[in-house]
Amino acid sequence: MIVPYDISREKFTEEILIYSLLLRTDDFLKETNGKLPEESWFLFDIHRNIVKATQEQLLTGEEISTWKILDSLETDSMKWFMNLAERVNILPKLNIKSIMKQLNEKHAKRCLRHFALDTSNKESVVDSTEKLNELISRFHTEMPSRCESVSSAFSTLLFDILNKVETRVFPMPWGILSNMMSGGLREGEMMIVAARPGVGKSALGLNIAIHLARQGVRTLFASLEMPVSSLAERLISSRCEIPLTKIRKRTLSHSHIQKITRESQNKLPLLLTDKCFTISELEHEIIANQIDVVLIDYLQLLGSDGKSENRQNEVSKISRTIKQIALRRNIGTIVLSQLNREIERRKDRTPVLSDLRESGQLEQDADQVMFLHRPGMQEDENNDTETELIIAKHRQGPLGKVFLDWRPEICSFL
Repeated sequence: MIVPYDISREKFTEEILIYSLLLRTDDFLKETNGKLPEESWFLFDIHRNIVKATQEQLLTGEEISTWKILDSLETDSMKWFMNLAERVNILPKLNIKSIMKQLNEKHAKRCLRHFALDTSNKESVVDSTEKLNELISRFHTEMPSRCESVSSAFSTLLFDILNKVETRVFPMPWGILSNMMSGGLREGEMMIVAARPGVGKSALGLNIAIHLARQGVRTLFASLEMPVSSLAERLISSRCEIPLTKIRKRTLSHSHIQKITRESQNKLPLLLTDKCFTISELEHEIIANQIDVVLIDYLQLLGSDGKSENRQNEVSKISRTIKQIALRRNIGTIVLSQLNREIERRKDRTPVLSDLRESGQLEQDADQVMFLHRPGMQEDENNDTETELIIAKHRQGPLGKVFLDWRPEICSFL
């Protein structure tokens, strides 16, 4: 059965976008990076004609004129526009990108609905391979494409440059690392931080998470290794510079309590979870909480949503899915990972890319791969606090090392 839909709601969505385009043109183009919606997205002819007229004005290089566009319509445009303004003007300023996405999705659903109606029609029952191929071909023809022409991509880039529109960049806690990463992690990117057990992966991830949150970045730290209570203890230890052992043993002084009280009053946009066991559960939390950056501790403990022949294939699938989520949701992802045991057999235990555990797919999917390494651990030295953060892969920048000082008593890298 084909489920009916409310055409009045679809019309109102179109009207909101058209009204914004005509009367908030500068804001509209700035928010969409100079992109206009496609004519085919609109159900109503008058809306299609307005978008077409606007596109023609943009191509000529003219400043968009609402009155010229209205004059080009065959209908009584002024009366129509006044009625539109009366209905829509009461609304607050809305998220144009979100409305455009809704409109595109509605168009896709209409295409599917038409396809379903045709295939359910008794006169068009599929009774041959030829008829089936014809219907499939029509389906692919009518469904909206997600591709973008290179000229459109260049135009968007030029618009961004001229209007100084920047991709969101999420800064790292250490200035030298942010500089090497051209400012920090960017939306759509996936960073892997890998290390041997006991070097401080989780502590590094929490240091990054709290720094991002203090910059106003909505951050999710998903732990599959420790409960939320342990994460909170480590964060408090790091932020208040209180030894973790004192927090765990509850041997805190009055000044410690005051520090913790002050820190607890900071409403930081940092969320913690120990309940994301699969990739679909993780994506749900990202969507539900409108997350900007997610940190996963650690990859090898995360499960996929289906069965795999072996663990290596499963890790490969999880890695690809995390990268796809980063691109689809326009977020930054930081994935903590273990190294394989081969490194223990080498004299020089400095990590290299081939040491990533269980899958070479990790190296392929990641935009950056970093290794946390403490040479002092290898040599059994007492003073093993000097830590190297090795940038072994960087798609958009240089490789190199950042030297950090490990403070184990407060779970911090300085």
